[in-house]
Amino acid sequence: MSHRFPYTMSFLSAFAEEQGGELSRAKLVSLPPGHRVYPHIDRGEYYALRNRYHLVLQAGAGSWLKTADETVHMQEGELWWFDNKSIHEAFNGTDTDRIHFIFDLKPGATND
Repeated sequence: MSHRFPYTMSFLSAFAEEQGGELSRAKLVSLPPGHRVYPHIDRGEYYALRNRYHLVLQAGAGSWLKTADETVHMQEGELWWFDNKSIHEAFNGTDTDRIHFIFDLKPGATND
């Protein structure tokens, strides 16, 4: 289905190239008002090899993401990397859906 989203794919390809990584999964997610994502760790080989990013499309002041001991209130238009290999959770305490575009990059080899 990626061919149906040329602007999104253009952004993802450019970002992956800029970061020296390989694009993996990408999905649009909605967290309805009053809902939460309970504390968990993304486990398995897939996650161990990739970095997770959130592009915030819609969020209110009462929406937060907590990773380990840090809680952030992500704002619309922001792009965040976060450590999904640590315990994390989210809550939407607003009256509108929290909408994020979540994608993963597999880091490339470095020339250090």
